[in-house]
Amino acid sequence: MSDREKNRGMERFEHEFRRWGGRPPRTQPETAGRRIAARLGPAHTGLPLWRMAAAAAAMLLVVWGSWGLLRLGNGTPHGHGSPTAFSRSEAYVPPPLEENVVLWWLDDKTPVYFVLESGDQG
Repeated sequence: MSDREKNRGMERFEHEFRRWGGRPPRTQPETAGRRIAARLGPAHTGLPLWRMAAAAAAMLLVVWGSWGLLRLGNGTPHGHGSPTAFSRSEAYVPPPLEENVVLWWLDDKTPVYFVLESGDQG
């Protein structure tokens, strides 16, 4: 199938979809909502407040626990996420760099040195 045929097919689909979307609904939204609620029955029309509160508390515990596990797994001290959080005795101090050396940090403990070729070598 060529691109032109694909584009024509997509244009026709979009035209028909817009035409279908422009029609008025067969059933008014309020009526449809009442019908759906009646089919679900009284047990599904609403949750008691204590169940919603328990679900919210459980979700909060899951999010908080996940965040804690992620913090433990990244190798940084609790509550500290940057290399500047370490004391001076723990911090790595790189040696003096020449003009053609670039230092990048991948993480708190991983320096990467890039040695650039100088233009005067020949």
